[in-house]
Amino acid sequence: MTAHAGVHSAALTRYLRLATLGLLGEQRQAAQDELEEHLLTRADHLHAFGLPYDQALSQALRDMGSPARQRRNAPGAYHAKTLSAASRPWASAACCCPRRRPSPSPPRAA
Repeated sequence: MTAHAGVHSAALTRYLRLATLGLLGEQRQAAQDELEEHLLTRADHLHAFGLPYDQALSQALRDMGSPARQRRNAPGAYHAKTLSAASRPWASAACCCPRRRPSPSPPRAA
């Protein structure tokens, strides 16, 4: 555990929430815990080299990349699949309306 493991900034909380969108329950908590540990460890290292801790945490967040990138790169990422059809109104028409298939073309004359 890192020296500042109890430190939570609004930016850290927001990052963890956004980086784990689409995950549920224990899987979301485990992903948040792992990301938090990485971020706080990096912040501790930066702090040890002289940055004030709030700046070190901000730098660690920048170094980690965007939350969207973390979602895409997460092992076993399936975020879009966890959303219900009710939360994706654009998908409801696709699942209840059959696709129109093109009419067969008349045979070509040789």
